[in-house]
Amino acid sequence: HNFSKYIRGRVASKSVTVDGLTSSESYAYDSTTGFLTSSTSLGVTTTFAANAQGHTASVTDAANRTGWILTNDVVRVD
Repeated sequence: HNFSKYIRGRVASKSVTVDGLTSSESYAYDSTTGFLTSSTSLGVTTTFAANAQGHTASVTDAANRTGWILTNDVVRVD
């Protein structure tokens, strides 16, 4: 499959300034599937892992805690 047409236009980063304070976020994607692999906000990175169907299987926070997603809900955090 060629997923490049779905990857176009993905937000790579954004900055918002409110009352002189700027907050920045950045995003990384799998170059083949377009799956969001990580996001960083205020210097804190969260990573995402996909299952075989390309859906989010787990989320790992900056403290290396992983939440496993079996349905639409996080069902376990290590």
